[in-house]
Amino acid sequence: MAGRPPRGGAKNKIEFFRRSIGELSGLRHASTLADEIAAEAEAALDFRNWCVHGVALQFSREIMPSPVKLVRFKKADLRNSETKEVTLDAIQQAGKACANLAMKFVLFTYKPLGVLPREAIDQQIERLTKMQLAESANEEQHDRLRPEGA
Repeated sequence: MAGRPPRGGAKNKIEFFRRSIGELSGLRHASTLADEIAAEAEAALDFRNWCVHGVALQFSREIMPSPVKLVRFKKADLRNSETKEVTLDAIQQAGKACANLAMKFVLFTYKPLGVLPREAIDQQIERLTKMQLAESANEEQHDRLRPEGA
């Protein structure tokens, strides 16, 4: 059995989730879906790591150039670094992907696991929908304020 959930580190928690679903005989039927959700979570975590822990290498007269070049130290060898270019659109898409990932996890806990009651699912869907609507309103306002040709 996978044991107790790890105390820290998202990567450890993702692996615990993946391993637990695979080891519980009543949930093996859901292990492929759990692996897909875990892979998406790992990709989101890596992108988040770049954006949070990376340092922008370029600055110009523009407030936020796109793409933004980031650099971070490699975990295995802190004497070396790696770089990555990300666009603001990619960061925004990563946020949307995380919202979708959260929804997949909520639905996963409802359908294969039967852990969450339907009311909890409805509350999560309503919360995520409100977040998406607020984000869309902010984007529209930003687009209206953007100078022509920018």
